[in-house]
Amino acid sequence: VQPYANGSRVTLDFGNPTAARLSGMKAKIEWGATDSKGLPVVGGNVQSVNFTAPDPLPAGSWHQYDVDLPGVPPTNLGWLRVSAFDSGTVDLLSQ
Repeated sequence: VQPYANGSRVTLDFGNPTAARLSGMKAKIEWGATDSKGLPVVGGNVQSVNFTAPDPLPAGSWHQYDVDLPGVPPTNLGWLRVSAFDSGTVDLLSQ
């Protein structure tokens, strides 16, 4: 997690354990604050951005993607969740 513009930039690892290439992978990235015990704030201000991988994710590989979280400095970022994952197009490659 790094400060970036008016918020934070996080680096997320996405892996593809399949034998197919994934094109157009998408996810919803959500984040919010935690309380003094480190638990998510109930009814807190949950923010989100939609993420789309800029390039296909090759079969059997991992890739790091930077995601910008506007409006939340790293010191206020309590938790992050990846939801609504969509693998996009699954391309079975033949030789």
